[in-house]
Amino acid sequence: MSDLTFEPVTEPGREVNQPTIWWKLMQVQLELHVPKNMYNEFGKFKFRNAETILETVKPIAARYGCMVKCDSIAFSCGSREHCETVAMFIDVETGSSVEARASVPVCSVKKGMDDSQMGGCAISYSKKYALCNLFAIDDSSEDPDDARNYPQGMAQAPVQESVDALVQEYLQALDAYCYRAQKDFDDVLGRQLAFFKVASIDKLSAGQLRNLIDKCESAGH
Repeated sequence: MSDLTFEPVTEPGREVNQPTIWWKLMQVQLELHVPKNMYNEFGKFKFRNAETILETVKPIAARYGCMVKCDSIAFSCGSREHCETVAMFIDVETGSSVEARASVPVCSVKKGMDDSQMGGCAISYSKKYALCNLFAIDDSSEDPDDARNYPQGMAQAPVQESVDALVQEYLQALDAYCYRAQKDFDDVLGRQLAFFKVASIDKLSAGQLRNLIDKCESAGH
């Protein structure tokens, strides 16, 4: 545990000198390391998902008398369906909480997936982004958190994804970018395919897909 101290507080229902939920969240953020313990053999990159974040953070939060809860809802905005997740860090003794939200549009382009699968994909992304926001996890490819050693007992467990899964990740990232930047999906998709001189998404290599995903996720913020 860190040697950092906390200031006395006089909030209703809280004893003097009892640490605030913000102090507890800060401690969890300082201690938390979520390794990118999943591996895409086609794109040759490591990644983490919401399940890995939750598995890692829950025992740390419990040491400070806190729990983590995620609630996801679907809603419509114009003609688009979206999924929003609220990630909450809750003090189980006082009921105080801190939350972070993330909203992801449900991809309108379906490739081998039905509506429920596309919705599940959007929920997974929104949950991951909400948790990253709450616990200050940098999810970029140059993630400094990932440079640390893995916690004892947390072994790397490579998980392989198919090319189709990488295509779905690209479509989801592109859909989210077009929504943020108010761009036409078909127009942007056409220009990106033309840049790589391919006629369809299926012709893109894993490296090209990963390049496009990174560009979509970093643009328009």
